[in-house]
Amino acid sequence: MYHNQLSIYEGSDSWAAIKKAAKFVVEHPYVALLTDAEHTDLKYFYEEMEEVEKKCTVKLVVKPSLVEQQHLERLDRLRETGVMNMFGAAGYLAQAFDIDKEDAKIILKYWMDSFSERHPQE
Repeated sequence: MYHNQLSIYEGSDSWAAIKKAAKFVVEHPYVALLTDAEHTDLKYFYEEMEEVEKKCTVKLVVKPSLVEQQHLERLDRLRETGVMNMFGAAGYLAQAFDIDKEDAKIILKYWMDSFSERHPQE
């Protein structure tokens, strides 16, 4: 009911602020001088926010067009060697494929964001 009327995104600062305020008022109705009906409505609203959060835990990872399978495989092999911290792998990737470092950062970010999806057993 309520979440359909909100124009905020789950996980945003606004969402967190509204949830924090709603939780406080639910836990301390005497401070806000709410009627019983208002308190019930707000409690329902807070509980519904929690339900929305539970349903919104799926992370969507979109593969940028510049990412190639060979990039991902090279990063996988680099990780397996353990010779470097993967957070610093953009420079390695840029040099290995003669690509711009900003593009290498995009590829590395995708590699990190999609790792568990591509390697579910690990």
